Amino acid sequence: MDRVSIVYETVKKLCDEQSKKRGFISGVTTIEIARILQLHRANVSRDLNKLVRDRKLEKIKGKPVLYKTVQGNEARHRIQNEIEPSIFDCIIGAEGSLKTAIQQAKAAVLYPPDGLHTLIIGDTGTGKSMFAEMMFSYAKEKGRLKSNAPFVSFNCADYANNPQLLVSQLFGVKKGTYTGIEQDKIGLVGRANNGILFLDEIHRLPPEGQEMFFYLIDKGMYRSLGEVDAYHKAKVLIICATTENIQSVLLKTFLRRIPMIIKLPSLKEKPFDERLDLIKHFYRQEAKLLKAPISVTANSLKALLFYDCPGNIGQLKSDIKLTCARAFLEYIHGKDEILSIDSKHLPEHIRQNFIKYKGYRQILDEAGLDDKGLLFTPDSSEAVYGVRHEDSFNIYEALEQKINMLKTKGLSEKDISMVVSLEIETYIKRYIGYVDRFNKENITQLYKIVDKRLVDITHLFLNYASRQLKRKFTDKVLYGLSIHLSIAVERLKKGKKIFNPHLDEIKRFYPVEFETSKMIAKAVYQDFGINIPEDELGFVTMFLVIEDYERTKSTGRVGVIVAMHGDSTATSMVNVVNRLLREQCAVAYDMPLDQDPEIALKNLTDLVRKTDDGQGIILLVDMGSLTFFGDIIYEKTGIPIKTVEMACTPMVLEAARKAQMLSSLEEIYDSVINLSPYIGKIYHDSGHFDSGIKNDVIITACITGKGTALKLKKIIENYLRKINVEADVIPIDITTIENYNNKIQMIKDEKNVIAVISSIKPSDGSLNHISPVEILEGRGLNSIEDAVMKDSNLELLSRMKTPIKENVDIDFEKFIKGFTSFYLELKSNGVILNQDTFAGLAIHIACAIEKILNGDFQDNGDRQEDAYLFKIYDYHYRIIKKALNEIERGFNIKLPPSEYSNIIKLIHFI
Repeated sequence: MDRVSIVYETVKKLCDEQSKKRGFISGVTTIEIARILQLHRANVSRDLNKLVRDRKLEKIKGKPVLYKTVQGNEARHRIQNEIEPSIFDCIIGAEGSLKTAIQQAKAAVLYPPDGLHTLIIGDTGTGKSMFAEMMFSYAKEKGRLKSNAPFVSFNCADYANNPQLLVSQLFGVKKGTYTGIEQDKIGLVGRANNGILFLDEIHRLPPEGQEMFFYLIDKGMYRSLGEVDAYHKAKVLIICATTENIQSVLLKTFLRRIPMIIKLPSLKEKPFDERLDLIKHFYRQEAKLLKAPISVTANSLKALLFYDCPGNIGQLKSDIKLTCARAFLEYIHGKDEILSIDSKHLPEHIRQNFIKYKGYRQILDEAGLDDKGLLFTPDSSEAVYGVRHEDSFNIYEALEQKINMLKTKGLSEKDISMVVSLEIETYIKRYIGYVDRFNKENITQLYKIVDKRLVDITHLFLNYASRQLKRKFTDKVLYGLSIHLSIAVERLKKGKKIFNPHLDEIKRFYPVEFETSKMIAKAVYQDFGINIPEDELGFVTMFLVIEDYERTKSTGRVGVIVAMHGDSTATSMVNVVNRLLREQCAVAYDMPLDQDPEIALKNLTDLVRKTDDGQGIILLVDMGSLTFFGDIIYEKTGIPIKTVEMACTPMVLEAARKAQMLSSLEEIYDSVINLSPYIGKIYHDSGHFDSGIKNDVIITACITGKGTALKLKKIIENYLRKINVEADVIPIDITTIENYNNKIQMIKDEKNVIAVISSIKPSDGSLNHISPVEILEGRGLNSIEDAVMKDSNLELLSRMKTPIKENVDIDFEKFIKGFTSFYLELKSNGVILNQDTFAGLAIHIACAIEKILNGDFQDNGDRQEDAYLFKIYDYHYRIIKKALNEIERGFNIKLPPSEYSNIIKLIHFI
């Protein structure tokens, strides 16, 4: 069978079962069918609607929508009264926690000839009174009671201490029984005739009071107080309710006369989706009462969803009303058109339990409540709150703000372009992070803020790009790019310019992706008549090349280590976090104040190796030497590490929670630093320039995070001032090796890069690379001074340009780049050349390259002598071989062993 047929047969089977069990068919929901058949909900919905169009199924509108098999005319006439949704079908939990209770209630009402007396049990606040009223409404719906039938409610606790007065209230009083009773007084039983009498808190009815009901229940007759012989008839369905153990508070003879006992579940026993529906329902009610829209933040909803609520539904409703009352005081004094509720409006007992939601991540994901709140309007409709256009991140506005800030600092347009270019990737990441707020299983949320045509265009484009580039794109890229393009289209409609300072570099580094992006320009023009400029295509290209932020599929997860100064600071912090998350998610390292940093480094390195699960380490520290340990450990172990300084307990909690969710190291790091009140300020300061960027620059880049790069920047700036050198220090972050090298190349194209201080060596061998470890140990500062000071040999190479170009027929610029790399590699490994040797090597190697390229090279070397020389000078041979890589790669040649031998002889004057 095809899928549509399978869906139909499943609906038919379920409807047949309903008919046999209940005597009527209520219908089934899309979710039920999808769950049974393990199919996607959207596909099932499509099939069900097709079956409705084909007149094989009927659709019953309501919440939720129900589907049932089409009945024949005779059958439809017979059960028409039962087909329509009843009041019970609209109750929250009708197909969940209350399903059994509702079936019992329906049976009690419909049981011939006059229904079954019922006892409703459940904790305080579970809705017993409401449930009794719904049984009354259902009885009228089904014709068991007349439309004007009475519903009389009585709380037995009101007269529990006065049995005689209790009897008079229930059964009435005969004239003259008491002084002042001048006429017969009808009781509640008489008023409830042909209707329902609801007795709340029945456990407060004393035994003699319970016995008085025996005759009424058994015979349908009763006597008023003061009457001896006369009886009154009464056709009354009795519904009782209690919070107590019925076996201990009610007479067994009374219980035997109540055939139907219905138990209502507590709020704790209800599934979380029902509790969320209750929260929404109560906020919708408040919006109607206040005649104003109510917005509720995600954190407030989470707190209400998971706090201990012993008063059950009744207390939940009261607590929600209290939050609205607190927010209303601000609303009436402000100008906002929306009554906004956040965590500060919650009662204290709810805020104290707020942390509980951390253990229910899957529930939040399924409910789509991870990062968004809700908006409730007086018309009772409900919408996702916090995904409007104006709330989304706007690349153009961010760029304009950054550019204006840099202009006020006196930077030239060229320098501004370079600085802003380095931050484009960060802006794209913010888009990728922003789309986490969507429920990825429901793209209709995206349609609320982005034209559906534009979403469809983006979806088709990404499918095309996936085939062209042979890579997959996640929903996050779809959502982020759709929102970005929507803002771009609106901007272009208004005639606003789109400027991408990174465009030239994007074209150079990502030519294939940029060419692919042109397809979306054609699609947008066809549908919207808008020309997409190349600057915008540059942004589209970045969405195609940004690293994948999907959760790691590995079974391993990021390790969380907290290292603090003091005897128990880290341990205390970690204990709190692990207890809250109910799992050993983080490990601690306490560094005594008098401990030697070298010992601490060794201990922490061992702990990193032990903790690493293949996904890297997030290292949270307080201050001092611990802030630099991440880079040193990375160089020693190769284990990816991100360091967060000035860490506090909420930051550790966030890191551990994200690690628990199998988030990537980059995701965890970004999430934690965004939580920090300090790191953002430090990084913002890094963009402060009193004037244009100087021509000579030093780059600091740390794989462990921005904080370390900024610390190094400060150390180097202090040292540069000390040696009276004019140069700027530019810190960059490392996300991927490719991006790291691209950023360095961008800076090198504009500035003279004196040195790159990083745990990772740049691919450009001509650059002077210094390890952060060398800087921290003091050795690297001398290297900086050497690099800053003009190198006489490189100056000599510059002066040799004319004689080499005139006498050697090779690409001189390529040679200069390769030979500079060769020289700096020798120098960094301690091989010092005087000017004569330097000049001789330059000419010798240039001539050798020319001969090889022209096919004139003759290898006259002595292999045995060369092998002996390589053995004697093994260290230098390995260095030279490595140093020549740039030249050989640049000219696509391979120097023979005899040339390696000649270079060794030139260096050592052999």
